[in-house]
Amino acid sequence: MAFSVPSALADEESREIFATISRAKDMAHEENFKGAEQTFNSIGQKRADDLSIEYKQKFRDKLDELAGLFLKKKLFTEALSLYKSRLEEKKEDYTSDEARFLANIALINFEAGKEAEAESANNEAIKLAQKESGPDNLPRAKEGKERSAKLWSEGHKLEALKETLAVCESILRQQEKVNFSPYMTSVQKTIRSNWNPPKSESSRHVKLRFKIFTDGSVSRLKVLESGGHGESDTAAIAAVEKSTPFPPLPKFAPHNVDIEFNLDYNVR
Repeated sequence: MAFSVPSALADEESREIFATISRAKDMAHEENFKGAEQTFNSIGQKRADDLSIEYKQKFRDKLDELAGLFLKKKLFTEALSLYKSRLEEKKEDYTSDEARFLANIALINFEAGKEAEAESANNEAIKLAQKESGPDNLPRAKEGKERSAKLWSEGHKLEALKETLAVCESILRQQEKVNFSPYMTSVQKTIRSNWNPPKSESSRHVKLRFKIFTDGSVSRLKVLESGGHGESDTAAIAAVEKSTPFPPLPKFAPHNVDIEFNLDYNVR
């Protein structure tokens, strides 16, 4: 799950994205499936990732409805492509969102008669859900994994896939209920207290990205946008390093969160 400072897209842009997927659904209702797919794919991955929580949930619900219309016509490949287009390029960046997409991919493959592919996607989904659940959601993930495996072994394969989807959905919903505002305020305050950029005759802006894990540790710290001065970039990296470890992530948070953070040195 990714969090940015500043926060997600403004409501106006979020509504625009939601309107686009709604148009895609209308096209599918009219059986213009090619147009629906093209319209949906016009929503870039980055823009979808940056939606506010409220609109992320609406986006997923509308995606499910759109895929359902494809499935009614047995357009399995096209339905699969809708979910696959939402997967990150790098598996190491997968989150609870991707676990839910993989669970849907498993169900579509099963409906298409591709049982081996369904089982593979199902296993990947529940494994990812467990990995990204965070300690407070881990019991639910483990319980779901055991129940899904038991149902599959007993021959109740569709029920097993539905159980995995339910687990992925419940963990994701729980994570999205977490109020990160107090935590992020604390992180910002701590980093800025350790921000000591070199004096300059011009303003500097440095953008960083890093991961905070459950225990408050940090990894993959890097400069996204340089301040145009090596010493400023070094000072920004040092500000985060001096601030770690941060407090543990809030209860029911995922295993880790991605942070994009801006540090500015303004000359007046």
